[in-house]
Amino acid sequence: MAKKLSLFFWIVTIMGILALIREIKPGNQRPPVSSFRWKYEHLRILDEAFEELDSQDLLAVYARQPDSHQLVFRIDLPGGELPDDSSIQIVIDHPLKNPQAHLEMAGFSIPWDYKLTIPSSGPAFLSSAGLSDSQSSYWVSRNYHTGQIQAGILIPNELFPGNARVQAGVFSTLGELSDLSDAFYLEASPPPKVKAMPVLWNLFPAATPAQALRSWDGAHSGRDSERHGLRYLLQAAADSGVRVFGFQPWGFRDVAMMGYMGVDDAIGDYKVFDVLFCSGSGYTQYKDDTNWITDFSNSAELKHLLFSKKNNRSPLFIGGDFQNSKLGSPDTKDYLKVLKDQLWLDLILDKRALKDICASGTTFPLLPSYPSGLSSMQLLDILAIRNIPFAVNPKSALAAARQQLRLTHSNPDEPVPVELRTLYLQFDETLSLAEQWAERPFELRSCSETDCVLASPQYLAFVNKQGGYLSALFIRLPNGVHQVIGPTYQVAALRSDSLSLNLDRGIRADPMQTPGAFYSPSDQTSYQSVIDAQQIILFDPASGTRRIYAFDQSASRLQFSLDANAEFNLTIPLILDPWIMLQKGWGDLYFRTASGDSATWGVLQDAAIEIKTTGAWRFITFLDSRELLKFPEDPNYPYPEGHYLPAPLAQLNVACPGKCTISMTFRMP
Repeated sequence: MAKKLSLFFWIVTIMGILALIREIKPGNQRPPVSSFRWKYEHLRILDEAFEELDSQDLLAVYARQPDSHQLVFRIDLPGGELPDDSSIQIVIDHPLKNPQAHLEMAGFSIPWDYKLTIPSSGPAFLSSAGLSDSQSSYWVSRNYHTGQIQAGILIPNELFPGNARVQAGVFSTLGELSDLSDAFYLEASPPPKVKAMPVLWNLFPAATPAQALRSWDGAHSGRDSERHGLRYLLQAAADSGVRVFGFQPWGFRDVAMMGYMGVDDAIGDYKVFDVLFCSGSGYTQYKDDTNWITDFSNSAELKHLLFSKKNNRSPLFIGGDFQNSKLGSPDTKDYLKVLKDQLWLDLILDKRALKDICASGTTFPLLPSYPSGLSSMQLLDILAIRNIPFAVNPKSALAAARQQLRLTHSNPDEPVPVELRTLYLQFDETLSLAEQWAERPFELRSCSETDCVLASPQYLAFVNKQGGYLSALFIRLPNGVHQVIGPTYQVAALRSDSLSLNLDRGIRADPMQTPGAFYSPSDQTSYQSVIDAQQIILFDPASGTRRIYAFDQSASRLQFSLDANAEFNLTIPLILDPWIMLQKGWGDLYFRTASGDSATWGVLQDAAIEIKTTGAWRFITFLDSRELLKFPEDPNYPYPEGHYLPAPLAQLNVACPGKCTISMTFRMP
């Protein structure tokens, strides 16, 4: 047995030696057995990148000496194969010899003692005035996908001192020069590194489940209609180890929708993703910085842009608007690999490097805790990574609602005209009065030319006389104050395409927004009003239409009555305690039931609304597509209507044939 093992050992050894001999024979086109791991210290030249992308550009040249008799080179190209009539030539001028030849090209006279010619395909060949090919060995490895060509030269009995002079160029078979690097010495120091950061903004715009799914894994949401989403960016960053930074104004809604989808914990597990939050002015100044690399469609273009901007001031910012970036496509891993492969790039890993970009901002990992401006409200962490009980008192809840409104309308990436934002933000006056009422209940009966306000210790109602709808409603139950009704623009800044906006219509400029409950787009009547202790009566003498909002004696029930000579399609948006979105697992807290002539919408252990109507009705909620969010977006799937509702909205649509009654009963679940 011992002899058999010994024989087997010698057979394997001899085979290995023969294989090594085959690897280094003259003209072999494969790299030797030993592999080379390139490092920054091997970089010798960063060439200038031309404005027009060309596969014949030389971008970088690396050189190393594994031993005194062998030279190894790496040539970086933009990507793509060299033309058939082109070749790369690497020339070496030995300092201890008189040049045996000169390469005369385009006004250049390049002395050389050894020249390695690498055509676009096929065998390479080594030229030397002092040695025949049989006395030398070389290998070549081409990888046009990564844009790298590697070559090694082994010349026995030849020493290459560190001051051996090297130059590389791309030539045509006709002798024309396409690109020529500067000359360098084998042991020259590498050029300075260029600092760079992958930074993106507008990361997860999501007011509706549809927008959340599209932001996470959209079907055709990429710049070139490819799949695109935050999941691809995070996975690529984790796989490559390249740290990615996000930048956006503080927006609870976008981050809350990550929690609703159930991807918050997954995102929190990524250690390669940080977010910078800052004010709108700082954000705008930052994203308008000219040192961005944003417009690339493939890895080759990204590499070319990196080289073309490398002489700009540091750092280079790669990314830009995430919704219009190739970072986020399934090819993101290729783009991050380009960044990692450019050894001359110094990829910034410390989030503190962003501190000077936005003085009012702070950087921290995604989903950490509230910025200091909200911490005093004793609310949960963003999406509540820590499962702290949600202790809400009336003042903090309404303060949260006001903050949510301001943040909803502070995102400069949403194309909402300033004048429309200003109108929407006027709802803060309503929330401010509600905050005062929540802290110190009061009674109020007041009507102006435009609206009516009716308040008791148990309810606070606002009615708009232009259209006769209920613009807001707050109630008090034994467990605290709750919002029941509000305009949809309280939770979503834009619901229609920006081209569909008609600013001449004021608060109705966005046809998809609903400014309150019992709203009908066709009813633009300017109603007259009568108000007493428990009801508001609106009437139009011209048409005979009457709208009545009446609370019962217990103040636990609101009844709406419509008496008209025409059919009205009424929309009732239920915005029940939107601050619940600040809790962990908030999507699990909302519930709905529907049967017969009634529907119920509520929050577990918080509040519930039961609605009954005499008209034909349809009930939709943002919860209706939740199970479908576990799968990538499918453009061919018939998603339910609630998929397109802003969270945490439920909506009742009622067809009133001239006369109908709708009642809303408020209770604790």
